[in-house]
Amino acid sequence: MTDSSPIRFSAPFQVAWRDLDANNHMANISYFSFAAQARSLFFAEHGFGPEAFEAAGIGPATLEETMRYHREMKFLEKFTVDFLVAGINGKNSRYIITNRLRGEDGELRAELRTHFVWMDLASRRAIPAPEPLAALMDRLEKTEDFEEL
Repeated sequence: MTDSSPIRFSAPFQVAWRDLDANNHMANISYFSFAAQARSLFFAEHGFGPEAFEAAGIGPATLEETMRYHREMKFLEKFTVDFLVAGINGKNSRYIITNRLRGEDGELRAELRTHFVWMDLASRRAIPAPEPLAALMDRLEKTEDFEEL
């Protein structure tokens, strides 16, 4: 029997000197970088590290990424990045992922939404996720506003 309970994933980080902008708070690009790192850690932790994607000949291709700021983040601040799914299409080829950056106090600092497809690296076309990856994504904790795409 396989486990079908929702997967909750969160990765800890800390704002480093290289993450700052001229206003002495975390730069826009750093938010996106931490979200991407959290996504990579999630996949690697569940058996889909770089080698697995390379062997399968697939990879994620971002179509759109948006961010909403809630509170600035400063040098040495510790935070976590939550990884949730906000949308899946019926073919398991298109997804919307939500990353929520939360301070140690649990307060939301920023929320990023990434719309992506699984891409066949040879044909450069969107394809359905292989069954183990589709099953993993289906078990990922869903946002309150989850939608079928």
